[in-house]
Amino acid sequence: MENEEEIRGSEKKGSFYIQMTEFRIGIYNLIKKLVGGSSLTLAVVYTLGHIVIAMTCNRIITGADWALAGADAVIEPMINGVWFYILHNAWKKYRDVK
Repeated sequence: MENEEEIRGSEKKGSFYIQMTEFRIGIYNLIKKLVGGSSLTLAVVYTLGHIVIAMTCNRIITGADWALAGADAVIEPMINGVWFYILHNAWKKYRDVK
């Protein structure tokens, strides 16, 4: 991302550019403050992004309404988590047998 001095130096291009630049700086600073090195916060932000992306893809691809797309976007990762847990335990057992 451009540094703040470069962004502020190019504000003379128009008010829309200035507003969008301020918005970008604000979003960047908010994310930096929220994440702040915390893996848990980063995981939550990633998960929320995943849900929104999954809902949107489901809606576009299948034409499902937002409620159904949202349910799928939340339930599917939970099922994948259980599957991963089972797979990982089986993998450890198989690996330990060798």
